[in-house]
Amino acid sequence: MNFLTQLKYKLIETFQKTLVRDTLWLLISKIFGVLIQATSFILVARSLGAENFGMFVGVSALGAIVLPFAVLGSGDILIQSVSRDRSRFSEYWGKTLATVFVSSLFITTFLVLIAKLFLLRSVPTLVLILILTADILGVTLTFHVTAKAFMAVNMIKQSALVRMMLAVSKFIAALIMAKYFSNPDIFIWSSLYFLSTLIAAFTSVLFVCKLLGKPKFPSLKFTTDLGQGLYFAISESASTINANIDKTMLVSLSTAEAAGLYAAAYRIIDVGSVPIYSILGATYAKFFQHGLSGIKGSLDFAKRLLPVIVLYGIVAAIGFWVLAPFVPDILGEEYENAVGALRWLAPVPFYLGVQYMAADALTGAGFQRSRSIVQVSAAILNVGLNIILIPIYSWQGATWATLSSETFKLILLWILVLSIYKKEMKAQSKLDINE
Repeated sequence: MNFLTQLKYKLIETFQKTLVRDTLWLLISKIFGVLIQATSFILVARSLGAENFGMFVGVSALGAIVLPFAVLGSGDILIQSVSRDRSRFSEYWGKTLATVFVSSLFITTFLVLIAKLFLLRSVPTLVLILILTADILGVTLTFHVTAKAFMAVNMIKQSALVRMMLAVSKFIAALIMAKYFSNPDIFIWSSLYFLSTLIAAFTSVLFVCKLLGKPKFPSLKFTTDLGQGLYFAISESASTINANIDKTMLVSLSTAEAAGLYAAAYRIIDVGSVPIYSILGATYAKFFQHGLSGIKGSLDFAKRLLPVIVLYGIVAAIGFWVLAPFVPDILGEEYENAVGALRWLAPVPFYLGVQYMAADALTGAGFQRSRSIVQVSAAILNVGLNIILIPIYSWQGATWATLSSETFKLILLWILVLSIYKKEMKAQSKLDINE
């Protein structure tokens, strides 16, 4: 058998593996989605200008921080429970939807009041309501509910399609704004953003109901896994704070223009992180299955993925550094300072990938509380550094705060994983000796 024939059979064997196939599905769909998102991003950034774009990003970032509390971890609990027992889907699907609709109403109302009183006083109230409702209800239903419902039953293809649906809907909204409005402002974009997001969200809910079954809604006095769900919500919110609070604080403590420049650089980082997010999405439910045997099972699974994550993180960092000077050519001359921001943020995909291997190993083995504590600590550090650095150094201070908190989180998560692993091995050794 010659080399080409051997290579052919090896490739066929590789692509037949579920994990590889799922990762490729997510990767292909995410690349397609990223192209759409990138086009939307360029259309919106150029149409609104740095100041209006910065205002939009500031509000959206604020919504992203509290968004996990709209679902209270019920999407993750759905994955955890249904990935182990498929027959419980309707029960957890109903609980998840009920949680989201009730909590979204209260959280959106509360956040609008807080934003007007303290954080984003210059942003019109109607703009706050439209953007926050779209993000807290619409994005939650798509990314944290319907996509995870498909992940729970290992329908990765459908999970990817649901996420793409939201990206396509937002792209259509951006295209309408660019084509039919000569001088669009934040009011026009927030209205289009609101409509496009909610249309995609409710369509995705119907998609799940058709393919997986109708929800079984709980009684008015239903009890959820509130304690565990709260840890999931705290953990996700803390991660979002690390990624988004700097944008909101730039609007408040510096200028909307600085927020727009920094947000543009961070959006490019997000685009480059797509392969890492694809691997994480395809493997998340499997961490729960491997974690049934304890931290050793989930850690061994993480070790299999780590070399690919590390290699890509390094390549991505180099790519961002080299390609950064082309940002003004794509977005416009007013984004000249985004070049420096992009170069400072270049290591972020590496940090995120290595962090999530440790974090998902903890979650899969039942140590979500420990993961949450580390992520909250990193978020507090991030906020503290931003308060100190942004008034002095503007977007540069935000980049330094991000890098510092991400490094802190990476180190602590891996220390925690290894310490729990050693304790488990020590306890297992004692049991073996006693037997």
